[in-house]
Amino acid sequence: MSKWGNIQVNEFSEVISGATPTTNTKEYWDGGIEWITPADLSKLRSRFIEHSDRTISLEGLRNTSVHLTPKNNIVMSSRAPIGYFAIPINDFTTNQGCKTFILKSGHDPDYHYYNFLFNIGYIKRFGGGSTFAEISKSDVEKLIFKITTDPAEQRKIARILSTVDSVIEETEAAIAKYKAIKQGMMQDLFTRGLDKSGKLRPRCQETPELYKKTGLGWIPKEWDTVRLGEMCNLRRGASPRPIDDPKYFASVGRGWVRISDVTSAYKYLTKTTQRLSELGETLSVKVNPGELIMSICATLGRPIIVDTEVCIHDGFVFFKDIEVNLNIEFVFYFLLLNEAEISKNKQIGTQGNLNTSIVNAILIPKPKSEEQLVIAKRLSGMDSVLNSEEMTLNKFVKVKSALMSVLLTGKVPVKYEEEKTNTRLINATIN
Repeated sequence: MSKWGNIQVNEFSEVISGATPTTNTKEYWDGGIEWITPADLSKLRSRFIEHSDRTISLEGLRNTSVHLTPKNNIVMSSRAPIGYFAIPINDFTTNQGCKTFILKSGHDPDYHYYNFLFNIGYIKRFGGGSTFAEISKSDVEKLIFKITTDPAEQRKIARILSTVDSVIEETEAAIAKYKAIKQGMMQDLFTRGLDKSGKLRPRCQETPELYKKTGLGWIPKEWDTVRLGEMCNLRRGASPRPIDDPKYFASVGRGWVRISDVTSAYKYLTKTTQRLSELGETLSVKVNPGELIMSICATLGRPIIVDTEVCIHDGFVFFKDIEVNLNIEFVFYFLLLNEAEISKNKQIGTQGNLNTSIVNAILIPKPKSEEQLVIAKRLSGMDSVLNSEEMTLNKFVKVKSALMSVLLTGKVPVKYEEEKTNTRLINATIN
């Protein structure tokens, strides 16, 4: 029978604080005993932690207040910040920025990991401190959670949530892989290009006769190089002044592009967080769908293709009237690949920015129109794959959140004797 109730932390676990052996004694360090810190926890992509950046020695363990904890318990960062959690798969110690929960018999570590994660907002409310928030051992011990004390029910809930976590981790790994593939593909496409059969040209080192040296390095002989200013009418945006005057803004009208709008999007800008009034539009620069803009302040050199009617402020430049034999997506991908390099040309100042002269002087490759189109399509295809994976990731993140809200509160009873409950409940949440 399900056994739900409000249980205090010290009723189901012993809470241990961490410590740091003196760093002046070399014998206390690098001995292979895991010594977990909040920094270690912040890097995790799953609920398990295998190794810490630093280890301590048996000598350090014996001669300090560091406590060795058996694996398969739970560690939490208790400051800087509060609320990273993990289950170590090796016996471990921690520094004073962590608290360890040594679970009592009959309590499942995976279940409590998910329960702590679900209740992170509640836990953080007990943090205090002037420099950074920290939660004390005594406050941790007093925390009360609504949990099931039935070991079988804990295991079943943990199994359902870990099933979703596995899908999330696999999808995140796939996204990381495809991003690496795309980065390599972009580098190849903008240095080697594609031959008439649609294949990458042989590398320059193998067939130097197919390449020529330019300001961009070695590129195919068939390619030209041009300055951006030669291929379009570059125009800088403009902002109504003062920019916080409400008469310039409205609930309808052209969107007003901000740096955050561009950094939160990727290839196409489909919406903005603000819209201009008719008066505001007259004091800004209008951009139509299908045209290319680039940020020149704060986030430097970020290109994006506008997919809706907008106005841009003076933190952007607008590539107006790009020549018809220059593919706009080809230009977008080249600028994206070289964003970091372009940003190095910033003017020195408090924040640093790019001006129109700097942007006009950007050198870009110019293959024939047909090759530009094929290169852009190849990269768009990889973007489609990445977009599909990211949609899958977002879906299962939402599934996990929904499952946690019903499973970790007892709203949905878990029939843990049925082996197919995992799939049934997950499918019901998705649908």
